[in-house]
Amino acid sequence: MVRKSFKVTVDGETFNVEVEEVKTNEDLPRYEEQKKVKDTSQSGLEKKQEALGAADEKKEPYHPKANTSVDSTPKEAPAAERTSSAHEEVVAAPMPGSIIDVKVAEGDMVSKDQVLIILEAMKMENEVTSPVSGKVTQVMVSKGDSVNSKDPMIKIEA
Repeated sequence: MVRKSFKVTVDGETFNVEVEEVKTNEDLPRYEEQKKVKDTSQSGLEKKQEALGAADEKKEPYHPKANTSVDSTPKEAPAAERTSSAHEEVVAAPMPGSIIDVKVAEGDMVSKDQVLIILEAMKMENEVTSPVSGKVTQVMVSKGDSVNSKDPMIKIEA
């Protein structure tokens, strides 16, 4: 059997690796034999900790939160921001993309399900419609703007 040695660098850490060429399945060690082999090499983290004199301190690895999502349902504005008995609906971008056209302006009256904005995402044009009937109080985007998912685009006073 032929053995070859390689130097492999992973994330700035260099490792010496020996590879043995296997010609047939009989040359492979059996599962029972593999269990007997004990790995005595240190991991890259252990080497770094030892070099820093912190081999006895073990910090927990960072694990980002899985499935972090933002609630996209519009919320009523706090009482201080509300005008009389009406409430404001914020129309947010349903996905990242580019604004192709804005079909309304501030002061326009809109009806429920009326097209407000044409949003291009992934080479497709998507119509963003009004969730309520009411008056457009603020248009926060214009033609050519790029938006991210959940970015506010239009406020409607219902």
